[in-house]
Amino acid sequence: MRSNLPAGIKVSSCKIWFSYLYPLLLAKTSSSYNPVLEVRLSRGRLRLDSGNSTYSYEDLYDTFYTPFRHLKIAQKNLQTVLVLGVGLCSVPLMLYQFFNQRQTRFVAVDIDEVVISLSRQFVLPDVLAHTDFFTADAFDFAATDTRFYDLIAVDIFIDTNTPSKFRSAEFLQLLKSRLNHGGLLLYNTMTGYPDLNKTSNTFYRSTFKQVFPGAFAIRTSGNRVLVFQNSIS
Repeated sequence: MRSNLPAGIKVSSCKIWFSYLYPLLLAKTSSSYNPVLEVRLSRGRLRLDSGNSTYSYEDLYDTFYTPFRHLKIAQKNLQTVLVLGVGLCSVPLMLYQFFNQRQTRFVAVDIDEVVISLSRQFVLPDVLAHTDFFTADAFDFAATDTRFYDLIAVDIFIDTNTPSKFRSAEFLQLLKSRLNHGGLLLYNTMTGYPDLNKTSNTFYRSTFKQVFPGAFAIRTSGNRVLVFQNSIS
């Protein structure tokens, strides 16, 4: 049994055990961007759900855990990581706790201040201490940000939908310009439904591969993560 609950979140060991059988609802709220936001303890992990999608699930968030393992992230020295689409900070938490990135500075950007508030409430203090939050539109942030990153993780959804501007060549070029030499870009797309799979395929072939000719895709459960490593000096 395991749980990454912050000290301020009081859940008995009995309920933690029960969460392996049935998810325990810890918080339910909404925002102008997300009519449904629910935090659950499930299998000893904190999970953030929207109406039809899981935004975050600690190390069980296979969407990024599998690519991190495939890319041998634990062997890399990531000084700066940009996360676009925060959830409950699954990406920072995984990198910090499971992939040996204890010195990394995380920049976490989400347009929904309620999502960021939930992160501040439920994420472990050690991870929060390494994370700078920004409530902003990811496109606008990328257009004005002047920092460079060793890894950029794009996980932008309103429920199951990624707004079309985040699938534009202009947005991808902005991200490319912010990558350090050798830096990695991981872009999450959903494939769990036929229409989402078609959108993912079209975006990958007609836009992502055009901006990043050396890109490749990693399939996870219900998702396709598009990967590019910057080799430009």
